Amino acid sequence: MTTDDNFKKRRSTTILIELTRRIYDQCIEQGREDLANGVWLLEKLALANPEAVRNSRAELLDVLKQDDWIIETAEYITTINNAVAEGKLVRLH
Repeated sequence: MTTDDNFKKRRSTTILIELTRRIYDQCIEQGREDLANGVWLLEKLALANPEAVRNSRAELLDVLKQDDWIIETAEYITTINNAVAEGKLVRLH
């Protein structure tokens, strides 16, 4: 299921929260709690102005779509690397 399918009917603030959650999680995974806290603060400030969030809905969805593409591509690369490691595919140089 794509971001479009998941978020078509959701509120703009829900879309913002999903985006900031993804960024927050990436910051934590990279050991950047300071940036994660900054992301949380930006979300809090943005939610204080829901109209601005609504006006940015299309841009927020575009960012989430790109993230979906990045995740999907990473999954394909992992699958290919695993197949090469298991000898199911031969790496051509």
